[in-house]
Amino acid sequence: MYWALGILFCLIAFMGVIIIRTVSFVPKSKMATNFRKEAVDFDKALFHFSELLKIKTITYTDISRIDETQFKIFKEKLRDFYPAVHEKLEVTYVEPRGILIKWLGHAHESPTVLMSHYDVVPVDEKAWSVPAFSGKIDETYIWGRGTLDTKITLVSILESAEHLLADGFMPANDLYFAFGGDEEISGPSAPAIVELLKSRGVKPHLVLDEGGAIVSNVFPGVDKPCAFVGIGEKGYVDLEIVLRGHGGHSSSPPPQSLTQKLAHAITALEKKPFPAELSPPSRALFNALGRHSTRLYRMIFANLWCFEPLLKWQFTKTGGEMNALIRTTVAVTKLKGSDAFNILPDEAAMGVNMRLLRRDSTKEAIDRVKQIIGGDFEINVVESREASPYTDVESAQWQIVAETIENVYAGIVVAPYLMLGASDSRHYTAIADHILRFSPMVLDDVELGRIHSYDERISIENYEMAIQFFTKIMRQC
Repeated sequence: MYWALGILFCLIAFMGVIIIRTVSFVPKSKMATNFRKEAVDFDKALFHFSELLKIKTITYTDISRIDETQFKIFKEKLRDFYPAVHEKLEVTYVEPRGILIKWLGHAHESPTVLMSHYDVVPVDEKAWSVPAFSGKIDETYIWGRGTLDTKITLVSILESAEHLLADGFMPANDLYFAFGGDEEISGPSAPAIVELLKSRGVKPHLVLDEGGAIVSNVFPGVDKPCAFVGIGEKGYVDLEIVLRGHGGHSSSPPPQSLTQKLAHAITALEKKPFPAELSPPSRALFNALGRHSTRLYRMIFANLWCFEPLLKWQFTKTGGEMNALIRTTVAVTKLKGSDAFNILPDEAAMGVNMRLLRRDSTKEAIDRVKQIIGGDFEINVVESREASPYTDVESAQWQIVAETIENVYAGIVVAPYLMLGASDSRHYTAIADHILRFSPMVLDDVELGRIHSYDERISIENYEMAIQFFTKIMRQC
């Protein structure tokens, strides 16, 4: 009988802890804000954006295809459109396509770097309903390649700076605008800018680059718009896995062909995913958004000590972005066998892309792949880089960005998260400890799907608010 009472007591205590933690797991209080819109000449800003979208600053992995005259024209247009920036600030052109602008502040020890890039990915004009480089403006949208990714941030930064210079503003600390011209091909401009800053002894207090946006209905149980701010990036590995042997005629195949062995390797990789882990960015995300979730989810996120295995199981089962947040992912993206239907290949290959949690180094991840697939495979590392460090969400730098978002965009929830993709900001880990990744845009699923796709466009309201956001950031930094 006493053991039964003991079990009952433990059960009551257990449920009490769950309930108390859930009840106290509520949204954190926010400081009252009084947003005052800056009096920017928005008609002129619209004209500038439209004209800059017409310039075909396309980068290709085959660099011989890049039309350098377009990049030269773009820089000349910037000089025409933003005369105060070019006359009063220090502008440096960093080869091959980088632009670095320094705005001297009252103090110099805690500079901020605002980043963007002005190169864009190629287009298939046949898929577009409007010309991809028309810069068309209708009653609601601005159309064109680069509206979302990411001429909007570059132009918004410069419109904000031009406005503030006209207002006689001088930043509290040095400000840098760092614009890459080959981000889409992981080009050398951003690394060159970082090396230049390093040679000048510049250690940024804050770096802000493209990243998460403001979206809705992407987190379990949360229906409010959420601003996702990247506090880190996953690591990256591309592998070419090759198997060689005897080919021959397809009419008399061997017991196990090269392609069969390759298929077994693919199946083995899918059956043995990397272990799940709630990394610091994931825990910070759940802590921020779980407080705004429905009662059941709030109970789960308030008590990760108990429900963490359940979350890992659920996210693993559903796959997609939530699964990618909690583990190093492995995706087979390329396959190669024979070029003919009736010939067995004497070489079969697959391309594997991996996105790494910080827990897994590139060497450890590659070794695990070798162990899983076994056999006589030749594994070649095409590209690799480690995961970035994480920015502390308790830092003053986080507070500046989060509070500015809350001030400009009323009624939204700001949440840290782990970037699944990559940006030029990864190069700044060599000189900066606090790097955040956020694009000031309110996007739905359709608009998110237009990035790197056809009919790319941004709403006029989004553009106007982006200028307001960067103006407030400059005043805060």
